[in-house]
Amino acid sequence: MATRYPTVTQLGPGTLRVRWSGLLATDVGDPFACHQFKGKTVHMYGTFGGSVALQGNNGGTTWITVTDPQGNPISMAAEAIEEVLEAISEIRPSAGAGVGNVTVDLVVRW
Repeated sequence: MATRYPTVTQLGPGTLRVRWSGLLATDVGDPFACHQFKGKTVHMYGTFGGSVALQGNNGGTTWITVTDPQGNPISMAAEAIEEVLEAISEIRPSAGAGVGNVTVDLVVRW
């Protein structure tokens, strides 16, 4: 298990992209503080072979899989884009067993 550190790029006024690249089996992303952002959308793509969950917490040590607006857990085994429902303080991806090489892009806006 390795910790993958994100790169943050400003896409335009009020919009950032947070990218965790090269997630392999059992890797986690270094948490990104997102409490100040009103909107969050995630795009996962790459070689899956397993699932990658998007997790959040509110300043604790327990990470919970976040959900989309329909209440479904955001855990992807194939390329997809989802909106994040919860207002949380930190967010990170967590790769499960078998994940080959996945990139997670989180776009946030304020």
